[in-house]
Amino acid sequence: MARFTLIFIASVLLIAGFLSRTSLFSDYPPTVSPRTAGQLVVCVPKIIYDGDTLGCDFNGDGKVTRQQEHVRFIGIDATEMHYSPKNHTGKDEPYALPAKQLVERLTLNRPIYLEYDQTQFDKYDRTLAYVYLDPQRKTMLNRLLLEQGLARIMFIGRNRRHEADFIHLQDQSQAQHLNIWSE
Repeated sequence: MARFTLIFIASVLLIAGFLSRTSLFSDYPPTVSPRTAGQLVVCVPKIIYDGDTLGCDFNGDGKVTRQQEHVRFIGIDATEMHYSPKNHTGKDEPYALPAKQLVERLTLNRPIYLEYDQTQFDKYDRTLAYVYLDPQRKTMLNRLLLEQGLARIMFIGRNRRHEADFIHLQDQSQAQHLNIWSE
């Protein structure tokens, strides 16, 4: 009987541990640990999906193999390429290709520096980050896309550290009728 009780208790603890990590019983998406919030994480982009998402090599193996290695830029939304599941036209949306090309030109096969905000992953398990081209945080790609009118602001959830700045940048590019704001 003691053996059965011990097995039962161990099973309950295992199930409780599993349930605490599932989205039904936890704070989903998971929040960033205090150790990584504000710190920079380095990775090397190996594929550019579009103007706001890229595939990054985090461990130096030259591959993008896990969904968490897809990096989605926080606070912006670029127009969709023809192959995006969100695009039902069969054509690239206006300015999707220039946005993708800019990201590709500035990041592909070069180290980039990611800064997390409150939430590190989205519902698709992609890494959410502000993307810097330098470790001194002088050039943020999210800002650059807004400044050039190649993306619009889109904040989801608690990742809003640069919200006021992003709104200002979008207002400026709209006033200048840049790219997506030219039509």
